[in-house]
Amino acid sequence: MSPTTPAPPVLITGRTFPVRFRLADLGGRWDAAAQGWRVPADRAEEARRIVQTATPTASELARADRRADQYARVAY
Repeated sequence: MSPTTPAPPVLITGRTFPVRFRLADLGGRWDAAAQGWRVPADRAEEARRIVQTATPTASELARADRRADQYARVAY
């Protein structure tokens, strides 16, 4: 019996910070060089769904509002 080689992990990027613990629970590991999470190939679709359905936190919304205000004040 020969062992099979597992599929390489899949890189998941995007707004992953709010769901980082859920990605870790799937077996994901943060890849700082790639700025994303490496999750097992068999859990990749579930990880993508988690990231796509993540809702922004109140602090993320406030930060986005502050940035929008800063850009609105810049004269071009």
